Amino acid sequence: ALIPESNVHYFPPQTTRVTTLAEEISPVQVLISESGPHSFHVSWAPVLASVASFQVLYGPLPGNSVRLLELDGRHNSTVVEHLAPNTTYLVTVTAIYKSGKEKSLSAKACTQEGERGE
Repeated sequence: ALIPESNVHYFPPQTTRVTTLAEEISPVQVLISESGPHSFHVSWAPVLASVASFQVLYGPLPGNSVRLLELDGRHNSTVVEHLAPNTTYLVTVTAIYKSGKEKSLSAKACTQEGERGE
C-alpha cells in the first residue's frame, strides 16, 4: 500500500528579510460637513505615517482665486472659513509624503444661503 508522506522535513528552513516601502496613496475620501453660509468642515482619510503634511486648496466655482491651508500630517480635518454664502467651492486635499511625492483628491462643497442683508 502507498502511504502519503510529506517531504517538508528534508528542507532546511530559509529566512528572507524584506522591507516594504512606505504606503503612498491619495486620500481616498474627502468629506464635507457642517456647511454654513461662511464655512464648512473638511475631513479626509486615510492618514498614514508616511505623510509629512496635508494641503487643502479651495476656491469658488467658477473662478480662479484659490486659497491654501497647510496642516501637519497627523491631522485629518479642518474648518474652511471666510467663505461667500450660497457658493460652490472646489476643495482639493493633497497628501505630501516624506519622500516628496504628492497625491490629491478633490470634492465640491456648497455654502448655505446667508441671512437677508448679507
